[in-house]
Amino acid sequence: TWLIKENTRLSFGLSFSLTIYQKEKLSFSFFFYFRCMSLICRLVIVLAFFCTPIQNSFSQHKIDSLRRELSNVSGMARANILSELCSEYAYVQADSARLFGEEALALAGNSPSALRAQILYNIAITHQVQSNYSEALQYDEEALAIYQSLQDSLRVADLLNNIGLIHDEQGNYALAAEYYQKALSIYQKKADNKKTALVNVNLGVVFKALGDYKSSISNYQEALHEFVKIKDDYLMAVCHVNLGSVYLYSIDFDSALYHSLKAET
Repeated sequence: TWLIKENTRLSFGLSFSLTIYQKEKLSFSFFFYFRCMSLICRLVIVLAFFCTPIQNSFSQHKIDSLRRELSNVSGMARANILSELCSEYAYVQADSARLFGEEALALAGNSPSALRAQILYNIAITHQVQSNYSEALQYDEEALAIYQSLQDSLRVADLLNNIGLIHDEQGNYALAAEYYQKALSIYQKKADNKKTALVNVNLGVVFKALGDYKSSISNYQEALHEFVKIKDDYLMAVCHVNLGSVYLYSIDFDSALYHSLKAET
């Protein structure tokens, strides 16, 4: 699963400014003003493959059910439920979620296990949403080491992507790209086409931030090709918006207009 952080004004602003450019033939300097205004924020796909989408993450019914179960279990069964509670609360009550995670971690013990790795990841998310990046990296890196020892390559890729995301959020774009590339390589080998496409979007974001527009466009186009195959209209629109933005920065106004309008259809 995945989460979306987006600026809903981006597509409208991009299309509006480009339409003015096309119809009114404004001078470049005046159009540049519209470009700056319409691209204040960027659209980023955030991969979070261990948790549910944010709009569904705080299910009171599920939480109530988990809390009832919690009173009747102990040991590893309790650790599992506490881990789920940590995941459920992470995006809305990070401090409370972390308490569940820390108790789960104590119950899970120190031996490397998939459960311990999952709990570490959940705790990392509670730090990440509060911009406690050093702490988030510490927990993610420990989880990564466990999944590597268990030879769980898809989970390794998920962690590599999330570590890349943390560096991305801090503005360490070149380092983020390295982690995204490692995740991409694994997803490609495992023929996980959707996650391959999603990581390509992340790479498109960081290459744009680095000013490497050619690479950014290439990654977005690869992602778009996959989303077209699986007929995911929403993620197709995400790619078109981002492609429009990159072409705008590349001063390719015709392509920017094309992708901006495609995003709206």
